[in-house]
Amino acid sequence: MTGSLITTSSMSVTSLAFIQLPNGNIANGDWDHIIKIFNTTTGELVFNLVGHTGPVNSFELLANGYLASASCYRDDNTGYYGGDERILIWDPNNGSLVQILTGHTAFVLCLKLLNNGYLASGAVENTIKIWSPINDSLICTLTGHTGPVFELLFLSNGNLASRSNDKTIKVWNITSGSLLYTINGDVYPDWDMFKPSINLIN
Repeated sequence: MTGSLITTSSMSVTSLAFIQLPNGNIANGDWDHIIKIFNTTTGELVFNLVGHTGPVNSFELLANGYLASASCYRDDNTGYYGGDERILIWDPNNGSLVQILTGHTAFVLCLKLLNNGYLASGAVENTIKIWSPINDSLICTLTGHTGPVFELLFLSNGNLASRSNDKTIKVWNITSGSLLYTINGDVYPDWDMFKPSINLIN
């Protein structure tokens, strides 16, 4: 599967997620299930990356320059709808789909690149998966949440924090896959406690 080369288009889109690529172009995720790569100098659409079956809501740029993407839209009022159980990996230089990571059993909500080159993904099935994109392999699955995992944060000490609809934040050791501790709240906890100015993570 490859992207189609476009030379005439404007930059007018509805964005759910976007990321700047190493060559200066921007990848934009949209409601129409398509990733659009724009030339930021001319505003022209360079590639359409077609492969997702729902709104493209999450990107991560991998160490090898490839682009990982996930598809699902989360709505707090109506629930979850549309999307993929897969993570797609693209070569943004030519628009080709180079890899598909499979293993989730529900929509993938978020992605986060880790410092060892691994990729973490959170999903509606309440799990987090750690992948090695280079080896096309699943390293481990982190379980413990009782609600969809909609946000991931890589901490400065090398641990991974996850935020879920179960109104908890969990902190994990990504080397062992073990749960270190859980922060509970009556409402969704936020990331403020993990900011560098508030050093609660040792």
